[in-house]
Amino acid sequence: MFKNFSQQLGTNLSSLKDELSKQIQEKRDDFNELYENSTQQSTSNMTLPEEYKILPKEVQVKMLKFMKYEEKYPQLLNAYKKFRQDTIDLNNANDELEKKIKEQDSYLNVLKEYYIFSNEEDLRDFLVKWTERETLVKEELNLKNKEINELKNRINTLEQEKEEQKEEAVIEEPEPKIDEKEDKEEDKVEEK
Repeated sequence: MFKNFSQQLGTNLSSLKDELSKQIQEKRDDFNELYENSTQQSTSNMTLPEEYKILPKEVQVKMLKFMKYEEKYPQLLNAYKKFRQDTIDLNNANDELEKKIKEQDSYLNVLKEYYIFSNEEDLRDFLVKWTERETLVKEELNLKNKEINELKNRINTLEQEKEEQKEEAVIEEPEPKIDEKEDKEEDKVEEK
């Protein structure tokens, strides 16, 4: 009884398995057919730009595929473009940094030629002292420039005061009085 039951169960399971596999295969075929139809419709809806039409058919198909992805995933495309631009910017910054490092190395080589440093700490101390000296010189120059500007301002104010005093002196200066005697003498000379 158990043998018959197990045989019947086995045949039922195998027939069920066959039916399920057939249904799955049919669904796959339907899905593939739908997918092909949709891709054909989307490729027929999408037109290639003129510069792509001269390319081989295989490349055209791939370009259409990329165009479809661009339509479907614009955020992904924008993220890729941004990432690409960031990598370009990073490479440019890296190149600039390498140029600066080479420039600094050349400066250090010049320093090493003229100064002998036994170790890195001596070089570091030298550079620290150098920068301190440079800041002191800058501060001194700033002070001297301030003094020069103050003196220029003082000269300008003194010149203005001098001009004002001249103008006041001209205004305050009385008109010269002509002696009446001289006038009379001139009149007499003219009459003769």
